[in-house]
Amino acid sequence: MNKTEIVEFCFLKAAEDSIFYITPYELFKNDIYKQLSANAGHLYGMMLSRLSLAKKLDLKDKDGKTYILFPQSSISELLGVSCREATNLVNELRKVSKYQWLLIVEHH
Repeated sequence: MNKTEIVEFCFLKAAEDSIFYITPYELFKNDIYKQLSANAGHLYGMMLSRLSLAKKLDLKDKDGKTYILFPQSSISELLGVSCREATNLVNELRKVSKYQWLLIVEHH
């Protein structure tokens, strides 16, 4: 086995054991989304992943709309940012949202 084959095997093995987040191509080609920071783009991918799971689990509110739960503390931990920065990233996504799809409910 040559070095190239070993590297390819290690990469494929790592890919099989990993969880991936989806990043829509739209974030790269649409000028509206190009203004987003990299972390906001990553957060969007994480939210899409959670939305996919919520749809599979049939999580719906009283109006029949699919929803996700993504606590600020989880966003902060996953992205390695402060809670304040996590809130800023959510607000950054909210600003570019065409459909006002992002609703934040604060629980105290």
